[in-house]
Amino acid sequence: MLKLLGNPQEKVRVIHLAGTSGKGSTAYFISSLLIVHGFKVGLHFKPHVFDIRERFQINNTLLSKEKTTLYADKVFEAIEKVKETQFGSPTYFETLVAIAYYAFFKENVDFAVIETGLGGLYDGTNIVKNPSKIAVITRLGIDHTAVLGKTKAEIAYQKAKIIHSKNTVISLFQEPVQRRVIDAVAKEEKTSVLYVKKRTHYSLNKKESAHFSYHYRDLILHNVYLNAPGAFQIENAALALTVLQVLSKKYTFSLSQTAIVHMLGTIQIAGRYQRLTHKNINLVLDGAHNAQKMKAFLSGLSYDYPHKKFVFLVAFKKGKNSVSMMEQMSKYAKEIVITTFEPSKQDMYDFAQPPSLVLQQTKQNKSVTLTVKETPKLALQYVLTKKEIVVVTGSLYLVSQILSLLRL
Repeated sequence: MLKLLGNPQEKVRVIHLAGTSGKGSTAYFISSLLIVHGFKVGLHFKPHVFDIRERFQINNTLLSKEKTTLYADKVFEAIEKVKETQFGSPTYFETLVAIAYYAFFKENVDFAVIETGLGGLYDGTNIVKNPSKIAVITRLGIDHTAVLGKTKAEIAYQKAKIIHSKNTVISLFQEPVQRRVIDAVAKEEKTSVLYVKKRTHYSLNKKESAHFSYHYRDLILHNVYLNAPGAFQIENAALALTVLQVLSKKYTFSLSQTAIVHMLGTIQIAGRYQRLTHKNINLVLDGAHNAQKMKAFLSGLSYDYPHKKFVFLVAFKKGKNSVSMMEQMSKYAKEIVITTFEPSKQDMYDFAQPPSLVLQQTKQNKSVTLTVKETPKLALQYVLTKKEIVVVTGSLYLVSQILSLLRL
């Protein structure tokens, strides 16, 4: 399909991200860091929260409806031709990826930051063969085992296969089994891996969860405030800063500490440890949707609100390990309200686990009240009566719909 469009993905500088946790946040950090240095940046990540155009942003801003329609029409022309071949119709996700690559080429971006959808090896984004690509690997773990494999090594291999010949590769420091896999793939592709390590590249301020220091090459930042608290977001920010540092050497541009510090201190990422107040109720929203992400999110939450218990509002996509996530939440919960989400506004095939099934599978904990509400709207109305801090999590699809309801 992209060949019919002139292979736009080979004509832009691509920064390609894979990983189990932190892809979306890291992509947003990288995009924002490049923007404050004067670059025009395309950003593709999923799922969108309010508007499908979030999947092909320019400088963290939606394309106009007119331009979106123009670029989509060109892609649809290619789709009609592909449908007549042995390949058949492309998927919904492939279509959106094609629009992103085509739009970024037509908009003449300086960099395109591309988040994988699922895995890496067979992901629709993984079609860039240009050796100048930057391959970025965020925190790895266990997720999507029905597709990516059962072990950490199998999953790491799928993610690492975004690495192509002579790419620049930057990864968070992973577990030994995962590093061995990444290093082996990199060696096959005639490249090596720069690992971003705690203490070597960055360090946490133990007294404040949102402050950290960064130190690599000539970029030295002391006690920087990050407006996305938690150790997991700090490691994502450190990874993004290392990508920026590498790009500055590769493309010879100067770094502005003032611009970096201001950006990190003011950044807002919808649905990623997002805090807001509605009708005098404090809410924290995070799209943690696997056990690893949930552990990291709850760690940050408990740090920022020590000794507090919360009212959780949750829903889970089918196939996710809701049992493990519910077990983790129960340690911090006064009550867990289980609901669902509607797939039509997000991805065509993303369906929620039935609330009754989640309730049935959850181990009963007498210290936690479990409540089922059949729709996000009813669930939101219910939790807002509780006069407690409300935590919305379990799925970005749920977070998206709750944010939309709060806007009404």
